[in-house]
Amino acid sequence: MVPSACTIAFAPGFAAAQYRWAALRLRKASRDLVREVKQYHFVFAKRDFSRFQNWSRFNPARLDAKPGVYLLRGASKGPLYVGHALDLGRRLVQHAECAAIAERVTHVSTIVGNDLPGDDYRAAFKEDLVRRYQPRWNVNLVGLQGATVV
Repeated sequence: MVPSACTIAFAPGFAAAQYRWAALRLRKASRDLVREVKQYHFVFAKRDFSRFQNWSRFNPARLDAKPGVYLLRGASKGPLYVGHALDLGRRLVQHAECAAIAERVTHVSTIVGNDLPGDDYRAAFKEDLVRRYQPRWNVNLVGLQGATVV
């Protein structure tokens, strides 16, 4: 298998075998993450996006330096992206400054503070939310159906 031009453009300078090993590690990591999500489902069951705010009136500065998980929603109230960050305010400002994102997003919901699971569970929690909401802009990992990259 020869690496694609896209792979080489984003990660140049590696041998074909190194690309294959990286792909295998990514697949294994995504399977492990899905398995962890299923194992710790009880941690996530009661946590969800409940309140949405209008994106154009949202003030991300109030979330500066706070860890959290967020959901961006479009005009049809369809889920666009689930993400997580250690500095939620900064991440949401980055999204707001990107015209391609900002013009499609109409609502945002966040999970912060005591509503977040512990640090060890955050990546798995985010992937569980991706599985539940199936947002259009998230990458489809092994075992997570319906989420695609746009």
